[in-house]
Amino acid sequence: MTLCELRLFCSNDPWRYNIQLPWTEGHWSFATDAKIIVIVPKLAGAIVTNVNPPNGMEFIDRILSQNFASYVPFGKAITGANIRCEFCRVTCPECKGYGCVDCSGNGWKTSNEPCDVCRNKREILSYKCGAAHINPYVIRHLVSQPNLQFIPNDNNNIPTTFRFCGGYAAVMPIKVRDES
Repeated sequence: MTLCELRLFCSNDPWRYNIQLPWTEGHWSFATDAKIIVIVPKLAGAIVTNVNPPNGMEFIDRILSQNFASYVPFGKAITGANIRCEFCRVTCPECKGYGCVDCSGNGWKTSNEPCDVCRNKREILSYKCGAAHINPYVIRHLVSQPNLQFIPNDNNNIPTTFRFCGGYAAVMPIKVRDES
């Protein structure tokens, strides 16, 4: 993976200045947007000091301590499930997210704005890695990596671990909300 490819996994959020660029710790380079963290052997050009970066070594220790025999090929074990597109949701303007009659107590409403993620279908086909649902938009750049594998995750509250030729990733699952 090149530095340009690694930058694809960085945040574009102007308020998250500490994760807008890849950084290096020890022998590893990291990039994250808070939904996915990608870890590769140290790349030339990745900044050594970032303004208060996340603790990347915590992730590499967790990933390297896992049983490598548990990894399965990405294409063979993934099944899809239709889930509501989280990018179409907006906080209910009436209750500010606390729940009211207007939003059926959910605290959110579906936006009327065009959505580039689901193409206005208001739902997307997720990847299911064990019990965890993974947003395909989050891993869109990861699926092109050679020899992509993952460890099936039985807990939808912890990151799912991926590995590929030349690096690792940990991806936060998405919560599948009730349609009501």
